Amino acid sequence: MSPPRFLSVVAFTLLLLMGGHSIAAGQPIWVKPYDTDRLALEAYQPTLETTDDEEVNFPTSAFFLSGSFLFTDQTAVAFDVPFARSSRTIDGATTTDAAVGNPYVGLEISGQRRPLLLEIGARLPAVSDAGAATNVGTLTDFDRREAFDADRFSAQIIGNARLGAGDDLSMRLRAGPLLSVDTEGDDRTDVIALYNLQAWFEGDRFLIGAGITGRTVTTGGGSFGGRSTFHGGLSVIFDGARIQPGVLIKTPFSSNVRDEAPLAVGLTLSTSFWTE
Repeated sequence: MSPPRFLSVVAFTLLLLMGGHSIAAGQPIWVKPYDTDRLALEAYQPTLETTDDEEVNFPTSAFFLSGSFLFTDQTAVAFDVPFARSSRTIDGATTTDAAVGNPYVGLEISGQRRPLLLEIGARLPAVSDAGAATNVGTLTDFDRREAFDADRFSAQIIGNARLGAGDDLSMRLRAGPLLSVDTEGDDRTDVIALYNLQAWFEGDRFLIGAGITGRTVTTGGGSFGGRSTFHGGLSVIFDGARIQPGVLIKTPFSSNVRDEAPLAVGLTLSTSFWTE
């Protein structure tokens, strides 16, 4: 997809969504949905494939601190700060690596007539060198792999739609383009289609969400399967008045990711402390 075509997709998405109703949280996607004025912490531990003489030490994990805060009735500022740590022991020698990822900052905008949300944001290129920690971060949360890409700036415009399917059940559709640009003078620029479908059950005390997320590189050659990755996720959240702890299990459907990290288990904690 060329840059002009990318801009056309952006413009179409803007026109489509400028009639939304009630902001639904856009970043991240596995904590309590449809929440505003939130602060969230996510911690994910992957199961990594190892050799016979290799051991993965705890914590070899990825972490995200994120927030979304209203400054008008229909607009919120959103951010996340990623962090990853790797620790392995090979033949008795332990190596440890840690890295702060590329931070995200953006806006979440809704209108007045439809239950839709628009995310406009970018990740700033804070990672200059790829290493063991950034590799752990990428494998742990491939849906947000731009959080740990070295020397890359990325910008996205994502549409969210909430569809009611009964008193306690809703569907969440989320899709849009992401532009990834090399910051070291390389001409490689990728346009990536992001999309996911989730179903959420909202009970009196618990929220249960299940869904599929996907990403497809639209630039370059190769088959659709070779340019795409897919993950399945299941989230269970205790819906407290101010604090919402949760557990998340994610698994990749794509063999190239599954061979390296077949499962990731996470703990999430979000707070709606500022919501009256």
